[in-house]
Amino acid sequence: MDLKPEFGKSFDFGVVYDPHWLPGLSVSTDLWRVYLNNNINQISAANSVNLCYLGGTTPNSYCNFITRDPGTGQIASIAEPTGNIGRLDTSGVDLAATYRLPETAFGNFTASFQTTYLKNFSDDTAPGTGGLVQQFAGHYSTGASAITYANFSRWKALANLSWRMGAFDASITSKYVGRYNVGYANPAYNISADKYVPAVELKYGASVYNNVQVGYNIEPINTRVDLGIDNVGNKQPAQVYNNNSLNGNVDVNTFDTVGRFYWARLSVKF
Repeated sequence: MDLKPEFGKSFDFGVVYDPHWLPGLSVSTDLWRVYLNNNINQISAANSVNLCYLGGTTPNSYCNFITRDPGTGQIASIAEPTGNIGRLDTSGVDLAATYRLPETAFGNFTASFQTTYLKNFSDDTAPGTGGLVQQFAGHYSTGASAITYANFSRWKALANLSWRMGAFDASITSKYVGRYNVGYANPAYNISADKYVPAVELKYGASVYNNVQVGYNIEPINTRVDLGIDNVGNKQPAQVYNNNSLNGNVDVNTFDTVGRFYWARLSVKF
């Protein structure tokens, strides 16, 4: 299968508000949408079978990936080449706020908050052919399409409170990953919803990770010392079984797989 270049577009509209009546406060919001056509990815055996079937009696290129036993007619093998497999479409909202408090006798404090709401993340394996369209927003992908083993919680957030006084500083950061559903078994078309939905769905709760850090600047020798603890509560990620993932049944790009972690850093400027 000859590869064609991917092409897409992104749209973004944002507003920043710095009120004069509350110095130190900054609030921003962004509405965004991104889509990508001719997505280059591996064409799985399941996609080849589904798209060949959707072609009906008209032969198509996906049927060519299927080899049958000449004697029995049974499927002997299915090639999984790299090809242009459909369209990705995603949209959402980003919100952020930062507030630098007035200086106090106990030092300077700054609070910040960022969050993203994922409104849509859909994968159409074959636009215009009635191919499988899957909605990933609010779900964990178990590898049933070109989107493999990733978490798409609708809500994700990051909050930080930092303090500085002289050469000392400290901060606490909280990371929030919203709840999500995991679908098992092959998706089936739901007429009333007009979309493909999994045969079985399990619900997973939200996760919160807290990190703390303290630091000290030794200015005379251009040196800084930092100590920290990541994942203070030793929060363990929920495991998503039977997804054929090579990463221990968890999305390592979203969840902490190490557990509570202590670290120290010494930095010297020359």
